[in-house]
Amino acid sequence: MKKLAVLASLAAVAAGAADLKMQNIAHRGMWDKEVPQNTVEAIKRAYDAGATWVETDFHHTKAGQMVCMHADGELRKYTGCTKKVKDLTPEDLATLNLGTRDNLPKVYRIPLLDQVLDIVPKHGVVQAEIKGYSPQYADIFDKAVKAHGLTEKNIVVSSFHYDALKDFKARYPRYRTVWLVGLSKKKPFYVQDYIAKCKEANIEVFCPGCGSTKGVMTPADADAVRAAGLEFRMFGVNSLEDLKQAKALGVVGFTCNYFFGKHAGFKEFQSNMPAVSVIGLALIVGGVIVTVRPQLFANGFGLIALILAVVFLHNGLGYVLGYNVGRLFKFNTAKKRTISIEVGVQNAGMATVLASAFFANPENLALHPEAALCVVPCAISCAYHSISGTILAGIYAHMDKKKAS
Repeated sequence: MKKLAVLASLAAVAAGAADLKMQNIAHRGMWDKEVPQNTVEAIKRAYDAGATWVETDFHHTKAGQMVCMHADGELRKYTGCTKKVKDLTPEDLATLNLGTRDNLPKVYRIPLLDQVLDIVPKHGVVQAEIKGYSPQYADIFDKAVKAHGLTEKNIVVSSFHYDALKDFKARYPRYRTVWLVGLSKKKPFYVQDYIAKCKEANIEVFCPGCGSTKGVMTPADADAVRAAGLEFRMFGVNSLEDLKQAKALGVVGFTCNYFFGKHAGFKEFQSNMPAVSVIGLALIVGGVIVTVRPQLFANGFGLIALILAVVFLHNGLGYVLGYNVGRLFKFNTAKKRTISIEVGVQNAGMATVLASAFFANPENLALHPEAALCVVPCAISCAYHSISGTILAGIYAHMDKKKAS
């Protein structure tokens, strides 16, 4: 299996949430031994595979170029060049080959900012980590974004360097910013100091490393971050212990390397999730049906048949509409299938909760007993959409296997 460095960022991790949405973020592109990280090929490959975001790094060199490279260590490891990234010249960029270490038959050059922005899809996002900051960095970056027809919706700016992030934000406040932080047990941690610095620089997201929060941050600290109006995320959630730490602090999102998915503990955890999902759906649907059993019997099974027919049509039309919208905009097959399932499989779990809260509540039922039935279509949809979505995904996978063979 290819060793991808793909991140899964949970866009909504809230207690009691009815659904969990995954945001796919490719860390330095979609790379392996055949395609090096932070190359045009790796970044394009990630977007083509369905990644919504690509996280990458940009340095401003002494020669005035904005280059895409993580750090000096990666430059040396992949190309054999012992220079610092900031000292790279245009001649270096024209000759250095990122495929040198693995003796790849294809030549992979170090890309410039313009080359990366040129392949960002209309609705794609680049999380640009500031490396090698300079007084000209922000202006060059903003000019390039505009030149490629992108907006602040396509860009997230992050950095470990607070002063650089603060300066960038002061110059171009419309860009969303993420402060990456490494905490330490050796230094006193005062959460209000970090909150004050975020507020001073107008930074929106506080994002410490998961490992560095252990024994340092408490749930009360995390609550203080959220109470201050900051988004609280984490990076480096790479084990089940890290996952527990992220959950304990109630982060709104986190990133984790795909590598740890190969560990036995995670595989065991992952293998149990389909069963957990099925049990959860059964409990939701069963619980709802039980509460309205008298009304269902009173209306006969014709009502259930009618609901099933409507749910079937609604679900099927969603799949067809989603796929054809992808065709209209000339998306690749992976994106067409993704849109198809996203449109067809609706948030029926949340619909069930909302219907129960606003229509089938005790006050309304006292006046309109028949309102209890409003939750039935939602509950049936919850089960049916999950089943049909799984079947459709299986069909897509079978088509791919058949095509490959």
